[in-house]
Amino acid sequence: LEAGQPLERRALLLMGWLTNPIEDQLEGLGLSLLSELLLGDAAAPLRKALIDSRLGEGICPGSGYHDENRETFFAAGLEGTDPEQAGDLEKLILETLEKTAAAGFERERVESAIHQLELAHREIGGGEPYGLQLLMRLVGTWMHCDDPLAALRFDEHIETIRREMENGFFEGLIRKHLLDNPHRVSLLLKPDPKEEERQDAATATAMREKLEALSPGERQQLVDEAQELRDFQEGADDVSCLPSLCLEDIPVEENATPWKSMSHNGAPLFGFELSTNGIGYFGSWLDLANVPEHVRAYVPVFSFLLTRVGAGGDDYLTMARRIAAATGGVSATPVVLGAPSGLREHRLLLSVSGKALMRNQKEMFQILRDLLYAPDFRDRKRLATLLDQLKVSLVNSVADSGHRYAMRLAAASLSEAGYRREEWSGIGFIRQVCALAGLDDSGWADFEARLEELKIFLAENGSIQYSALTSPGDLPMLLDSLSILTKEHAGCGNGARCLSGAASPAARAVGVAIPAAVSYVARVWPAVTVEHEDCAGLLVLAKLLRSRFLHREIREKGGAYGGLASFDPGTGVFAMASYRDPRLAGTLRDYRRAAEWAASGDFEDRDVEESILGTFSDLDRPLPPEGRSNREVLRHLAGISPKMRKDLRAGMLAVTRNALCDLATRYLVKQWEQSAVGVLSSREMLLRANEELEGEILTVNEL
Repeated sequence: LEAGQPLERRALLLMGWLTNPIEDQLEGLGLSLLSELLLGDAAAPLRKALIDSRLGEGICPGSGYHDENRETFFAAGLEGTDPEQAGDLEKLILETLEKTAAAGFERERVESAIHQLELAHREIGGGEPYGLQLLMRLVGTWMHCDDPLAALRFDEHIETIRREMENGFFEGLIRKHLLDNPHRVSLLLKPDPKEEERQDAATATAMREKLEALSPGERQQLVDEAQELRDFQEGADDVSCLPSLCLEDIPVEENATPWKSMSHNGAPLFGFELSTNGIGYFGSWLDLANVPEHVRAYVPVFSFLLTRVGAGGDDYLTMARRIAAATGGVSATPVVLGAPSGLREHRLLLSVSGKALMRNQKEMFQILRDLLYAPDFRDRKRLATLLDQLKVSLVNSVADSGHRYAMRLAAASLSEAGYRREEWSGIGFIRQVCALAGLDDSGWADFEARLEELKIFLAENGSIQYSALTSPGDLPMLLDSLSILTKEHAGCGNGARCLSGAASPAARAVGVAIPAAVSYVARVWPAVTVEHEDCAGLLVLAKLLRSRFLHREIREKGGAYGGLASFDPGTGVFAMASYRDPRLAGTLRDYRRAAEWAASGDFEDRDVEESILGTFSDLDRPLPPEGRSNREVLRHLAGISPKMRKDLRAGMLAVTRNALCDLATRYLVKQWEQSAVGVLSSREMLLRANEELEGEILTVNEL
């Protein structure tokens, strides 16, 4: 933390226990289920006790059972707490475990936990190929106890656990591995405003002492090694030893996901049949174009709360139990889509979705019906708890996603979609949630009124579209269950209406002060959307800049964790950004050098070909079934036709070196004055950068 910032509720406490060796798969599976029973949802006893205690603001990262290593462990704790409350927190955790061991678990709760584990084993999801995910499940026991098949005995172990439940199986695990286990540690992490100053002083002292101890010959050796490193960084990589593709290997036609254009109760429906291992996925897409402007800013927080409050006459604990027992999760997500026709148009939607095994589809739709049309926002204590959790989660996300926040911050002044994305998922949203978490009584009344307006809008809005994904042959079963949701709420096929207008005024160079010793630096340019002929070349230009210039200058030489360039055809924004960057002003100067380098053509035809291949690698990357279906739906909702996608692929394959030089000149160099800057860094680094920058002063704000 920087000096002067409040220290209250900034600490983190995590209690951890060493548990079973990895070869004991039965006990490991039991502890996985126990973790779900204790912490898995809002009704889980340990989670509920921790949250209701108000000793902290959210469950600590790392809580739960971890079986990735030879020796496994279980952990639980809170973040957003005070060091003085560590003793009370430890006492609360142990007392809750003691009460839970004495009371045991209801059979339906155990079956709910088994259901969640079954879903996790079945689902083809994540960012990795499913076969690789299966392989990784085997690696632990394969490496440590020479039994690659141990992790596949899932059904056998589940049946054993079901038999042993009546004999206190889970209660015994609590006592053996938690209450009576001496291998326990408590980790307390607390902020210190002077820590960075001490580290800097220690580093400076160590450097000075090392320098003074060097002989003239050793100093010269350091100079020579530094020059050798610079020469190596400047040199060309020898890629001849690597296997490679050529442009002829790229298919001209995309591997589109087939879908059926259907309708249900008056609303359009996208029907998909792919291999899903017996899981059915459903999505509803509500058009928000008619939401009044004064409540639009509340859509993201409404979405977060919607699936975490009571509904349909049930309190939030009962709803949490229903969701865990019958589904793999339900979610509500605000969506901002650009338009192919230009930067001044966009679409706003709310996606409410769920997934469940086919045998549980009816219950899933009953849950979605209650959440969509009868949510209960009257429990102010529950809302306050959820807002505290969301605030902590968002503030913590800045360290991992600072470059994304910086790009959204900069893009807010360039397009309507950019402005709304900043408001709904950027720094503006974090500020809104922090303000809501500190409301007084009058503020609560206004906030609850906004939630009620959005609730009424959802109940009365007829502009809705649906998507459904199942394994082949299961789609009729899902559609039959869908009537539970739609029988009292007819939809219409109006689609998502385009909103247009000028982007709201915003500063073109903005710095946000955060407690960090590094920076996240972004510069963005207005460009074109997917319908324009230059779109294909800009995608390739972004890949070229990232791989051939920014990686070398920003990461290898500048010391940042990453340097990147991107182009979003949906919003028409071209961006350069750095990640965990020790520099600020120097990085902004490198962005100008990058634009001039690309415009000068100081790269080879082979670099262009590699950039085209890399762009297709991103475009054609394999996705899980749900990702494939959602991609098709979003393309359709955004108005991106198959012809546009076909033209885009053909344009990418036709990109030349001269074309990239021309694009860099027209969109980056000549539009330099129209670009915008967004930076997240410490206040000290922001003010220092303003002294170094020439003619471009950052407007400095607090997070």
